[in-house]
Amino acid sequence: MWPDILEAVKNKRRFTWILLSQNAQVTGFDGTTLRLGFINAGARDNFASSGSEEVLKQALAERFNAQWRVEAVVDTSGGGAAPPPLGGARPPAPQYQPA
Repeated sequence: MWPDILEAVKNKRRFTWILLSQNAQVTGFDGTTLRLGFINAGARDNFASSGSEEVLKQALAERFNAQWRVEAVVDTSGGGAAPPPLGGARPPAPQYQPA
């Protein structure tokens, strides 16, 4: 379901889609409030101050015909999106060992 919501957000505002897809994950839903865990405070604050929360709420309203609250928190559990690889380096090649 989250990938479908992200796709709807992408069609509305690409910046919000990038912010959510790379920095957030759903950490809870109680029927009225969608809780998003962000990988750090900067990403959460950027989401809150950029108008992205409203974009997400619009996408949710269109998809589910409901008005939900969005709660953006810093996810300290370490379960957020994986960080990008450092320097684009490939993993080392396996050592050749003759049979």
